Amino acid sequence: MTTPITELRGAAVPAALTAAEKRLPAALLVVKGAQNALDIALLDGKDTTKYRADLEKALREKRAIHTQIQDIRALIERRNEEKIIAAASAIAETANARRNSLLTRFEFSL
Repeated sequence: MTTPITELRGAAVPAALTAAEKRLPAALLVVKGAQNALDIALLDGKDTTKYRADLEKALREKRAIHTQIQDIRALIERRNEEKIIAAASAIAETANARRNSLLTRFEFSL
């Protein structure tokens, strides 16, 4: 059983992306081979049911890999945005605390 993309943590995220990207060229070759086999069967006048099923299966696998790559890239982007928002919030909190500290000091100096 594979781990859902949203549950990937740390180094597993880029590793999953790399693995999916490495599987894509092979999937593209399988699609091309299935398309060629279908074309040959059509030219020879053979029954193309099996060849069409093979092509559809290869196309589904290719789409699944593309979807997985897009999902992982979206996950990376979301996590990067979350880090940026967290950093901005921390900066705002620190700035607010310093501002309040300065205001407190200024009130006592009057």
